[in-house]
Amino acid sequence: MTRMSPMQALSNAAALIQNGQLEQARGLLADYRFGDDAQSAEGLRLLAKLHLHFGDAAAALATLRRALTAAPDLADGGFELGVILLANQDWAGAADVFSQVLQAHPDDNRTRFNLAWALARAGRDEAEAVYRAVVDADPGHVDAWYNLGNLLARAGRTEAAGDCYGRALERAPARWDVLCNLAVCLIDLGRPKEAVSLLQRGLLQSGPPSLLSLLGCALRALGDEAGAETAFRDALRRDHGDSECRHNLALLLIESGRLDEAWRLLDSQDEDAAAINLRGVIELGRFRPYQAETLLRRSLALVPDIPHVISNLGKALALQGKAAEALVQFRRAHELVPTDAAVHSNLLFALCHDAVIDADSLAREHRRFGEIQEGLATPLTLPPARSSRGRRLRVGYVSPDFRDHAVMLLFTGVLERHDRSRFEIHCYFTGTRGDDTTRRVAALVDHFHEIGRDNADCAARRIRDDAIDVLVDLAGHSAGNGLPIFARRPAPLQITWLGYPGTTGLTRMDYRLGQGKPPPGELDPFGTERLVGVTPYPLFCPPAASPLPSPPPSVGGRGVVFGSLNRAGKINPAVAQVWARILRDTPGSRLLIVAESGEQEEVREHLLSLFAGQGIDRTRLDIRPALPLVGFLDLMAEVDVALDPFPYGGGTTTLLTLWMGVPVVSLGGSDLRQGTSATILVGIGVADLVAGDVDAYVGKACALVADTDGLIRLRSELRARLLLSSLMDAAAYTRAFEAVVTNLWERHVVAPSP
Repeated sequence: MTRMSPMQALSNAAALIQNGQLEQARGLLADYRFGDDAQSAEGLRLLAKLHLHFGDAAAALATLRRALTAAPDLADGGFELGVILLANQDWAGAADVFSQVLQAHPDDNRTRFNLAWALARAGRDEAEAVYRAVVDADPGHVDAWYNLGNLLARAGRTEAAGDCYGRALERAPARWDVLCNLAVCLIDLGRPKEAVSLLQRGLLQSGPPSLLSLLGCALRALGDEAGAETAFRDALRRDHGDSECRHNLALLLIESGRLDEAWRLLDSQDEDAAAINLRGVIELGRFRPYQAETLLRRSLALVPDIPHVISNLGKALALQGKAAEALVQFRRAHELVPTDAAVHSNLLFALCHDAVIDADSLAREHRRFGEIQEGLATPLTLPPARSSRGRRLRVGYVSPDFRDHAVMLLFTGVLERHDRSRFEIHCYFTGTRGDDTTRRVAALVDHFHEIGRDNADCAARRIRDDAIDVLVDLAGHSAGNGLPIFARRPAPLQITWLGYPGTTGLTRMDYRLGQGKPPPGELDPFGTERLVGVTPYPLFCPPAASPLPSPPPSVGGRGVVFGSLNRAGKINPAVAQVWARILRDTPGSRLLIVAESGEQEEVREHLLSLFAGQGIDRTRLDIRPALPLVGFLDLMAEVDVALDPFPYGGGTTTLLTLWMGVPVVSLGGSDLRQGTSATILVGIGVADLVAGDVDAYVGKACALVADTDGLIRLRSELRARLLLSSLMDAAAYTRAFEAVVTNLWERHVVAPSP
């Protein structure tokens, strides 16, 4: 039988392909023994294409290389080699091949597009320029605009990415992938109304269910929770398996406090790492940190190294009082996403509770936050500062805590007494869930802005456009803070105050207000701001409905009770060691500890083990769950003397405790983390409750409960001392605060901040 020639084999294979018999064509060509001559090259090239069609990229590459060896000048051979290299994920090799082809055919836009694709996948900076050359040559090239948008979005250049998606969508209105990406950009840019309009138009054109899910995200960004929920549920009815939509709906329910509904929505997704993480978040919201830890570790076992899940695990451990373990997780999360401000703030807040770290090291960690965030943000262009004479000074307060929160006991008095003829007050709420306190704050000020769903760029522009003169941070590195906004300098003068016991780390934060009288404008040796004292003491606005102080409970013969009334996470091993000394030196005494989730056995066992290691029998500890404010105030009647933790002492808790007539023993010192209680105690004339070292701390606590008559007398005086002190003179405090702010502004007008 006469052997077929290469051309006959090629012709027979082509006939099979024409009849749809692709597998047979591939078999015929694979069985044919092609040589290394030019006649065999076309057959080998066709075989390479068939291999590629059937997903065998490696065989396609080997076969085409044989064809090019036989016929180096094979028409389109270089382009096809580049395509097959892309299929083999050899991005660099493909880029080199397409570059060579483009040199020979500089007007070939098809090759230029593939070169851009290869460069982008290889992570090469030249990709953007090549994509732009493609659309310059062909402005209607939808895929090039789309891919360029994706490239820019990955680089964080959201506005430029949105422009590219918009150009692609103009030319292909039914490209739902383009429309979705443009909607995401609009949401990220703080333009959710435009995203809603875009998505609704797409849905009218019979777009896929994914548009409904994204519509829910856009409505959520607008603050329309009801509309968002409807959109998410409609999307799930159309596509029950859309796990991302299910997660978004669950997150919305969690944010609105509907934890049980969110749990039911996610309960069946046992192998979905994201769903398991959200269930862990729900358990955190229920103050069940041990259950949260179990779920979060399961999520990480399925998909390791997810920064926000690791950070959530850190929160669960911190709630259990496992400060050292929590720090490990917060550091791990930060190392994975060093530019994520919220993750970094979690680490810094945890470090403030660390008894090991010294003030210099803590300051360095905070400065590194500022270096990172300010490196990411270009300061906004602002108009020249002008004097406040003859006009109202515009002051903006930024906080996640315009709600039922301890900070409001320190701040409400100022809001109520601001001189509105001299100050125009704006509040920027960075939280996402308000309450009755939120509504009360909104009624007290000229303008209340909810920016909790805005990104930092959008929020900063909004504040800049409001022409705020002085912007005041009330949160520091507390959860939900707005420090990335301050990194963009949306106001000429920026101040941090009240909500955090240390520096922000931002050089663009001009001043840190506090108690005492540091030299005006002295640079903080442990921070980045200049220090300014408002008054020697903080302001306290007690709860309207408070029970009367009671005599010490030990008078009734029930034995002495010391109290730990701050967050249980502040009880580190060093604190437990000192408190154990007090219990040993006061026979028959007990320690009442208020702990988040104190009703859980695991929480109790952790705290009991801390003291068991110091030789304290478990019967001497009374662990109670955290209570609403009214219940917390009632609980004071069961405590003889409260013990302030260290290095992170109390603030509002100390004030509430004294208000209820319970003395607080505090460890003084230069560390700002433990200085607030000492300042308060000095301010009401009981400086002898402040100890200079741990030995004095133990001695003062024991001496207080040993002197029954003295303790009775002191408890009867403490509320009156508060009432008569400067700490409760809200009018004087507000005038002092306004004077400081006005003076700083006028100084800034003369010598603007850099």
